[in-house]
Amino acid sequence: YTYSLTCTNLEGEASDSVDVEVAPPPPPSVGLQINGEVGPITIDNPGDFDLSWEVNSVAPVIVGQGVITGTDEIQGISIDGNYAYVVGDNRYFGVFDISDASNPTLVASVEEGCCFDADAIEISGNYAYVLSSDWVDDVSVLDVWDISNPQNPVRNSDNLTLPADNPEDIAIRGDIAYVLDDDLLIIDISDPNMLNIVDSLPL
Repeated sequence: YTYSLTCTNLEGEASDSVDVEVAPPPPPSVGLQINGEVGPITIDNPGDFDLSWEVNSVAPVIVGQGVITGTDEIQGISIDGNYAYVVGDNRYFGVFDISDASNPTLVASVEEGCCFDADAIEISGNYAYVLSSDWVDDVSVLDVWDISNPQNPVRNSDNLTLPADNPEDIAIRGDIAYVLDDDLLIIDISDPNMLNIVDSLPL
């Protein structure tokens, strides 16, 4: 690349340029060893062995960008198959088709307005579980969105009010959701229409 600068005044003009060469990034490399050797080695059966590795990766490269409309701030994202689900201010819920990573396309965008802000999202089956906080009434809830049709997400009319107002994160395993909200809340989600807190562990 060549960058040039020209300055002009009543007395004339002057210019200069500089050439910049942008080298391609180095390829990644991986070194894998067993018991400190690259192999092949013989291991007794039964027996123990140590597996070690070294990785020299390259800097991440942006391969595609999508445009989000309907909210000023995104707070959470979750990937499921060919779709990326994002949540943000004003109870915003957006869905991107990411089947082409170089060209993510917004296929659904829902903004329900004041005064809930979505803070975190986790996907399980045909449902998205979203932590939201009401910054007016100082309460937090766990919303459930039906995403069986990703292009038409629908929020369940019922939600679960949480005992604190500081939702931070959510993780799901099987029929149990684990929510960080001052304490660690353990929530039964076996019926997405009837969530139930089964335990609360202080942190």
